[in-house]
Amino acid sequence: ALASLNLAKIDRKPLSKFQENGEYIGIMKIDHYQDFQEKNRQFRFHSFLPRREIIDALVKVRGDCNRIASISLFTTKITKSVRLEEFEQIQSQIFTQEIASIKENLIVSLKNGIKVSLIDVGKGWFNLKENRMELYEVSKLKKFMNVVKFMMEDSIRYMIEQSLATYAQFIETSASSIVHIVSNNEVKVIRTADKKKFPLFMIDLGVHGNKIGYNTPLPLIGEKLVSLYKSALSLLHNIPTLEREIMEHLIWTHTPILSSVHHLEEGVQLVQSRIISAVESAIIPLQTYQKTFDCYQELIDEDVDGYINKLKEGKLSLEELKEEIKRQLDKQEELETTVPNSVSTGMFFINCDEVRNFLVNKRKKLSNAVLNLLVDRARQVSDKLHFEYSQISRKVLARTNSIEDLSQQKEYMQ
Repeated sequence: ALASLNLAKIDRKPLSKFQENGEYIGIMKIDHYQDFQEKNRQFRFHSFLPRREIIDALVKVRGDCNRIASISLFTTKITKSVRLEEFEQIQSQIFTQEIASIKENLIVSLKNGIKVSLIDVGKGWFNLKENRMELYEVSKLKKFMNVVKFMMEDSIRYMIEQSLATYAQFIETSASSIVHIVSNNEVKVIRTADKKKFPLFMIDLGVHGNKIGYNTPLPLIGEKLVSLYKSALSLLHNIPTLEREIMEHLIWTHTPILSSVHHLEEGVQLVQSRIISAVESAIIPLQTYQKTFDCYQELIDEDVDGYINKLKEGKLSLEELKEEIKRQLDKQEELETTVPNSVSTGMFFINCDEVRNFLVNKRKKLSNAVLNLLVDRARQVSDKLHFEYSQISRKVLARTNSIEDLSQQKEYMQ
């Protein structure tokens, strides 16, 4: 294409046009520019880049920093519904391992890469064996180490920001379902952004202090999810720079530390708001579902002894007691049919076994108590009949000693 270009046809503008506005091909004539070589010399004097060893070291540093930046502190590869404690354990194990790898492996790799690149430089601006702090502070090696520090800080910050963004998105996606609760055994879930076929968290619904509620306090869920990333951030504080490791011949009165992300920064606070908002929206169906069990509060409050005392005071017949037992058994069967073992509300898989077993067992206790009452009542009736029969038998079988005794016995039998 360049070979076929006819330079003769190009409209060449006079130089004065370039001097006026520099519109045509982006060049302008610069007057009074002198001594390029001197400017170049001054630039090279102040820069630490002209040396090949420095370029090699920076390439190695960039490679290790890129590996740091690519690390994810949290995992989104959850393959089943987990309890909050299990989720905490999984995420804590992941970010603890990753941060330990940064401190123990990548930081060592950075240190070794720099030392190997600069080991043959010798004395001068990049003297690794410098033992005077005042000379090191004004050297090009100090500038180089500052650049390395900034690269490390930038990589750690990028890693944290990306990890937090992924973590917040993961929670938001898990909480994005639309939930319609009809009854305790009919819940409709429409998944919008969440492509998983299972809820993220498992939570137990039970009875505590004669009240139906969740074994995990609902406000604790958001707090735990926020405390997870705060724990990760705290582990990334106090990471030392490489200066003290590289400059082993200097006397250090302190250990320089890399700056890191603090949980009070605006970006981190935004992530916290996103997580709290997502969890609060996902908790609403949990609260609504819990209210569907309010109809069983009377059963929960029912005292078995008090219930039996009422039946005793009512002096029910054996047939009426049988009807009461049948009613309790029918209620028990209804509970077994209507109260599910588990249900999903989008972000949460609710395990209802505890509350279901409690309600069913309560009906069993009531029916058994009535059955015992029926047995006692039947025994009393039987004992009474046996006593009366014994009385009759005693009188009928009594030996008569006279006509008068026989006549009385005859009248009794009639």
